[in-house]
Parts: sequence; C-alpha cells; structure tokens
Amino acid sequence: MTALVKPVHTATVNASSLALTAGTLTLDEAAVPYITGSLAAALDVDRDLAVDALTLPECLVMVRTIPTTGVTMGDLDALVGATMAGYQAAIGGGPLSTLDTLADVTTLPGETGTAPFGKSYALVILDRTIDYEAGEVTYSVASDEARAQRSARVSGNPRVLPAGSNVSVIAALLAQIGAQLVIDPTQLNDATILSALGEAASSETLAWTPGQSVWDVIGPILDACGARVAVTGRRWVVVDSRRQPHPDVLAASDVAATPATMTGMRERTSTAAWFDSAVIRYEWRNAAGVDLVAYDAYSAVTTPTSTYSSVVRRPMPRAGAAAQIVKRSQSRGRVWDTRGALHPQLVTLPEPGWDVSVTRPTGGDPDVAIVSRVDLDLAANTVTATTRENLA
Repeated sequence: MTALVKPVHTATVNASSLALTAGTLTLDEAAVPYITGSLAAALDVDRDLAVDALTLPECLVMVRTIPTTGVTMGDLDALVGATMAGYQAAIGGGPLSTLDTLADVTTLPGETGTAPFGKSYALVILDRTIDYEAGEVTYSVASDEARAQRSARVSGNPRVLPAGSNVSVIAALLAQIGAQLVIDPTQLNDATILSALGEAASSETLAWTPGQSVWDVIGPILDACGARVAVTGRRWVVVDSRRQPHPDVLAASDVAATPATMTGMRERTSTAAWFDSAVIRYEWRNAAGVDLVAYDAYSAVTTPTSTYSSVVRRPMPRAGAAAQIVKRSQSRGRVWDTRGALHPQLVTLPEPGWDVSVTRPTGGDPDVAIVSRVDLDLAANTVTATTRENLA
C-alpha cells in the first residue's frame, strides 16, 4: 500500500502561522455567515495575546498536503478495509472518497519544495479563548458576513443611499466595510437573478436607518433577488443555487474523475425544517409617517401542507424572498450525508451548490443531488457533504 501523506492544517493570524491541532469548518448555503468554524492550536502566549478579537482580525486557514507520487483512489480505500460493495460517489466532477478515517496515514515529512495540494479559507476571528492549564488557544472564526452583521448606521438620522439598481445598493453598502461584490459569469448563469439584481432599488430600500446593520439592508435584497453569496475574504461572490466547480479547481487535481467506493452513507427524510410554501408580512413606516404593510407569498405546490410564516419590520425590497425560503427549506426534506477523506491531493473538497452523484449496487442511473452544506473535521481528516435536493 502506498504511504499517503496526512494533510496538514494551518492558520495565519497577524502574519504568524499556527499549526492547528483540531478544528472544524462548516460551509452552509442557508446560513449567515456562510462559513463558520473553530480552530485549536498549541498556545504561544506572545503570539496569541497579540490577537485582539474585538477588532475582527483576519485569519487564513489552509488545508493542504504535500503530494505523494503514484497514489490512486484505491490507496484511500485500502486505508479502511471494508467498503460498501457496489456503492460509489462522485462530486463536482471529481472523486469523493467516503472513508471513515485517515488515522493510519503517515505524518508530514520535511518540506520537499514540491507545491502542496490544498485549499484556503479567508475568515475573520470572532472569539479567542486561551486555556493556560491546557496550553491551548481556540479561535472562533467566520466569513466576512460577520462584519456586515456588526457594522451598523450610528447616527440620529437615516441615511438615504444613492438611487440605483439593487446591485449598486449592495455594492455601496459593502464598500462601507471594505468589501467587494463580485459577479462572476462562471458562477452565475441564472438570467432571472441577473435581471433582478439589475432592477432599480425601491425608494424604501434606499433608507439606511440608525441601528440597522449593513446585513440588515443587503440580506433582504439578496433574498428577494433569489441570489446568495459565497464569501471568501472581502470578496462576496454572487452564485447560483446550483453550480459547478471553477475549471481551475478540477484542473489542479492529478487524479482522474473516477468515483470512489463508499464505506458509508446516511439518507433521511424529515419534516423538521421542510416547507412547501411561505408567507412573509412586511411592516414599516415610510418617510411621511404612514404605516404600510406588504406580503410576499409563494407556494411550490397547488395545495400546500406546510407553510413558513414570519413578520419582518422593514420595507419589502421586492417579491422573491418567500420563494427563496421555500426553495432552500423544501429541499431539506430528503437529505444525504456522504462522508469522505479530507485529502486534497486525491479528493475534490466540495462546496455548496455542487452536484453529488451516488451509484448503487442495484445498477441503473446514478442518484444526483445538490450539496447544501459541507463540514470539515480537521482532527479526524474527514469531509461530510450534506445534500438539499434530489435531481434524479
């Protein structure tokens, strides 16, 4: 059996590198922030005391491995022995090896000068906890929406934002926190989303009232336009609900896109967070002091049986948020959890919106679903892809 190199996980804070001893990262398309996590490392008092979480400092997390020559997906399968005969999975056009552990792989040798495989996540630090007895520091981290949630209008008067399209309003507010809205044609192909973003923003939406956060204003606009963002660093990339990996992601792999034999998969059906319809009641007072009410309603079926309802005390930017809620929650009724090895050389690390296909021993066409959430366990070296919608 080929001796695989175990992935190494590091974080860079204040230009200092931390060798992570444990941690988790979650990418969830239905959550804000999009990425959340917890990172643990051995305590370095001088380094860690210099980190002031109150300033939301930036943190770069890297999941990487030095390449091992001559390895195949079969080498990953051999690490855990027994497999689920006949079950295979592929994700985003690349292999997903659903293994239980990488505990048997070798530790990282000395640097060889060979460029490592890997992926990085640019986040902000929300919390720093130092355990002097254990000699450990733990950082809570999240993607950039955390800054937008905390940055609010501090004034005794509302600010009227410059008139323009929905996308220009979002961009203007993100500029307040030093962030950038990115529309990448390779990640956004839905013409209806592009059209909605290009519409003129309603006059009510242009009022940024005291105490309202940046996210309080742009979040409803994104929902109403049917859009979501995949945030990395200060770049807020607008993406489709279903998308494929950027070509560069797959080109970086040296392994053919051959599905890997699976050792385990969970499949569940639940009504806990499932809705086939939604009604949102918006309540607000306009500049003339008149109380206004508007409704946004959507149903995915002729006769709905499970309805989500809420009251939002702010102006309605446009109809569309109810449909976005249903599309996200309805698909949670039938869910797969496919767990794989966290090994960047051999496994494409998935992202929400990518397809995952599963081949069963009974034959026939693969079952295809869309990934809604990805959980990385940096101590166990596993990646779990949770789906939100069965396509076939």
